[in-house]
Amino acid sequence: MATNTSLQQLADKYYVDDIHYYNANREIILSNVPEYIGWQVPTDHPINDVLNDTGDFLIEDIRKDTEGNDFFKYAYLRQKDNYFLQIGLLADDVHQILQSFELEGVIDDIILSTDVSHISFISNDSHIIASSIESIVGTKYHSTKNPTGLTKVNDTRAFHINVPVFEGERKIGTLSIYWPLSKVRKNISSIVITGIVLFFIVFGISSLILIYAYKLNKKNTRIAYYDDLTNIPNKLFLTKVLDEHLKNSHDRVALLLINCSNFKLINTTYGFEYGDLLLKRIATRLQKSLKPDEQLYHFTADRFAIIVKDYASKADLYLKANRMLSIFNNLLSNEQDRESLTAQIGIVEITEKHESADSILKEASLALTHHQDQTSIYFYQDDLARVIRREEIILQTLRRVIRREDTQSFFLYFQPKIHLERKNIVGFEALARLNSDSLDPSFVSPTEFISIAEKNYIIYDLGLIIIEHACHFHYQLVERGYAEARVAINISGLQLLRDEFEEDLIKIIATTGANPNYIVLEITESVLINNFERINDKLERLKSFGLSIDLDDFGTGFSSFSSIAELNIDRVKLDQTFINNITRIDDSTALASNLIAMCHKVGLEVIAEGVENEAQLGYLERHKCDIIQGYFFSKPLSVEDALIYIDRN
Repeated sequence: MATNTSLQQLADKYYVDDIHYYNANREIILSNVPEYIGWQVPTDHPINDVLNDTGDFLIEDIRKDTEGNDFFKYAYLRQKDNYFLQIGLLADDVHQILQSFELEGVIDDIILSTDVSHISFISNDSHIIASSIESIVGTKYHSTKNPTGLTKVNDTRAFHINVPVFEGERKIGTLSIYWPLSKVRKNISSIVITGIVLFFIVFGISSLILIYAYKLNKKNTRIAYYDDLTNIPNKLFLTKVLDEHLKNSHDRVALLLINCSNFKLINTTYGFEYGDLLLKRIATRLQKSLKPDEQLYHFTADRFAIIVKDYASKADLYLKANRMLSIFNNLLSNEQDRESLTAQIGIVEITEKHESADSILKEASLALTHHQDQTSIYFYQDDLARVIRREEIILQTLRRVIRREDTQSFFLYFQPKIHLERKNIVGFEALARLNSDSLDPSFVSPTEFISIAEKNYIIYDLGLIIIEHACHFHYQLVERGYAEARVAINISGLQLLRDEFEEDLIKIIATTGANPNYIVLEITESVLINNFERINDKLERLKSFGLSIDLDDFGTGFSSFSSIAELNIDRVKLDQTFINNITRIDDSTALASNLIAMCHKVGLEVIAEGVENEAQLGYLERHKCDIIQGYFFSKPLSVEDALIYIDRN
């Protein structure tokens, strides 16, 4: 005996939307939609026209459901004692299927997604123009007398059906489909209601057979192309849409890729369940902001994408992106949490130069990850590709240097330091340099390659190479009789905070034969801001090995003399900004003199860098600066030239 559950299973099996079972009084007594049970057909209802017909099997045209706002295509099967079975498919599904009809796609999809043995498409002049059996393509089709029924194919009994295919009101051909009878019987045997076989519940309805095959495939497609969490199309779907656009469209189209910043932090703080709810909320709000012809895609865990069509200019895209960003303002209730969830948008205007969806998506990702400003909206520019390529070459070169495969591209220059009172060389600052024959120009600034090394987490290993080269240079100074000439090495906060830094440093000094008493580590003020106590403790341990410490860029950030007095340092190095101002403002108002005096009061020597003219030199002499370096005395020198320079001076 049939139940509501068995009807639901039947609907699920054949991907139909409604199955209603009526008694002779035209009252629904069973349904896969429970709320319809007990509903009785009114006397003026359009279904009466169908049920009063004498036929046992009937199909209605698409019409609006009288109990709701949806449009359906219904089919009816008359049962014993004037009971009726009603089967409904949403008209939206029908329309979407017919609109997306592609001959080769239909054949492939139905073969893959059903038990069909083979399928052919027949032209109006009875020629087979496409088939799952390649050998019969182009041959004449010899139709059976009946469009639906049993036939033989290669001595195997099969159920055969011909489905006319229309484009609008114009018939464009016929789809001829064959099921092995064994498969048909298997399906029939599983569908029994009140002891009556529902013969060909879907395959028997010739005008809906194509829809059945597509609905079966559609369910599989949804699994592949839709994101389970947000219920919107995924990256795979987006890729197919972009590829289709590149093949067939000349419309003005752009891709907006939205990145949700710090989403991993949200998951860590509140848990993944909350993170999932937040993603759903983001997807819902983004969708509500879109135009009818725009589609939202869930690109990756914390990224969404939107395809924008027929925009007027870049300004329009920028305004749209701004509206997208405003959606993130009130997603979180807590003000502090709200600040942690921000978004950035990378924009790519799709042009003829794009060869594939992959190239578009790559450019959108590059726009997000390699932007040069502090805004939240980034347009991809063609020159960005050159920037990326340059960065890749630099990174590859640095990695070869670290692996000791390249001993030529990376090297140190040394700038002399002069004691102002004694007028002699007291040491050098080691300055890293990089040249790559693969780049034009070949010289790479330290700011550029150090930034790349930090971003790719190889700065520590590169720093050890710098220390090794600098210590080897000091050993050369010792061999030439300049044992007391100090060599200063710039050390980043990332290096200092590594637990193994002290051990690695001391090992390099011992291996190269350098004297730790004349090795200077230069650190910047900025590394002290969030790690004062931890860094200061490390500096104390390093000084216990005989090393001395200089505070670089003094005056630009930390600048608290009470804390500097507590720091385990030996010298401060005035930022070049103060030296430049010496010749730009009145001598009495220049800050450099006050800084020098205050440092002397707490027992620290003062180094001035960037000294380039006699006026600056005179000022520093008058105010008792201890050590200077700069182009006035010497530019940075190669190892060979630095050794010659100290010999002459």
